[in-house]
Amino acid sequence: MAWYPFDSSIEDESVNSFNLCTNSISYTDGRHGDVGGAFLGVYGGDLLTSCSPNDSWTDEISYALWFQPFNLESDPYPSGWFALITMDGWNHDSFGTLISDFGEECETGHIRVRTSWPNNQWFADCGEIDTGHWHHLCVTGNEESSSVFLDGELLFSSQHSAETTFTEVPFEWTVGASARSHTYQFKGAIDEVGIWNRALTEEEILALYNAPAPTPGCTDWNAD
Repeated sequence: MAWYPFDSSIEDESVNSFNLCTNSISYTDGRHGDVGGAFLGVYGGDLLTSCSPNDSWTDEISYALWFQPFNLESDPYPSGWFALITMDGWNHDSFGTLISDFGEECETGHIRVRTSWPNNQWFADCGEIDTGHWHHLCVTGNEESSSVFLDGELLFSSQHSAETTFTEVPFEWTVGASARSHTYQFKGAIDEVGIWNRALTEEEILALYNAPAPTPGCTDWNAD
């Protein structure tokens, strides 16, 4: 549905042309070492948000991205949580993922990965994430359940409440921050962001993780 390789550009390379908008942007090296191949998130920077796309969510969703944390120290406000991607911010009816070493302790070398779902639901678990290293996240689910994959492996699965409805979530997204209430701006590099209006299979998720180069990310994506 949308694919952002961030090759010094914020254009959507899928057929839908859901481009991103921002007042200013910085780039850093991509996960393949390509100069200017990744979005650089900084505290206090301009938000990188979809340019008013005209569509709606279905009853399934998947999103995936590569991320490299540079700094997980808490900023002055609001907390030590950092957004990788959010759909309609971080509120009652939203999708998204935050990471943090704040709050409940994880074992050494692990931090909390927390996903948000409509009807004010969130789920979290500890994953092995190192500052300065690239990691792959994929979240996939429907109105009944969801799964989170970190570096190609299942991190946790969750069951949603019977009242969960995806269609209530506004059709928009922000990369590396939240556009509603607190910003939770991620401090690091983000590359190869994909959003799908269907649930990806485990084989497709593993193919994304193992892909040696950017893979086109629209609804006709395949793992070949």
